Amino acid sequence: MLFVLLLCVLAGAGGLSSDEAAPSRPSSPVAVKIRSPKYEYKVLVHSVKDIDFKNFQYHLFGQWVRLRSGSMKGTEPLLKGEELPIHIEVSLRHVRYFDFQEGEPRHALISLDFFSVGASSSDQGFILLFELINGHPVVRQQFEYDRQAPEAEDTFDAKLGLLTIKARAQDASPHCCPENLETDEFAWQGQEFRLRNRKIQKLPPSNN
Repeated sequence: MLFVLLLCVLAGAGGLSSDEAAPSRPSSPVAVKIRSPKYEYKVLVHSVKDIDFKNFQYHLFGQWVRLRSGSMKGTEPLLKGEELPIHIEVSLRHVRYFDFQEGEPRHALISLDFFSVGASSSDQGFILLFELINGHPVVRQQFEYDRQAPEAEDTFDAKLGLLTIKARAQDASPHCCPENLETDEFAWQGQEFRLRNRKIQKLPPSNN
């Protein structure tokens, strides 16, 4: 995908780990890609609330993405085959703490937005489920979805343990004109989120 190539150019070449390269399980929703990277960061903290997600260096697809005050912007030389300059923006949308024990959250959901412009634009959403193992932040689950559709977003109800992702459906519609919106509901199962419900709704015709 274009945004993965852009990320490689922006952050430098790097190999995929075996966990991150593994394909999603067959039972995964069509529009939301789910990975279990189990990547462990070297930083040592006492609580997930001690992690400075706004100025964090995230490890995604074998690359490092460093945010500054919650965002990162960059313009890089043309990729082979690209007709326009590449521009990429990564921003932190939400930090959600949950699964409290003795007043301390044991998990955090991080929502990131990747927006890039080349020959065409791309807008991808990422949700990372962080936990601590021996004081080190670890990503247990990673969700990826296409945000290029009206109402595409992710929300989380901490009381119900319900993560809802509204994404552009993978229906082979033209890049300019999304036709369907997929809504996936994931329920918290104590260590990870699992799909509870999935529905697809028709979008109004695009004016593009």
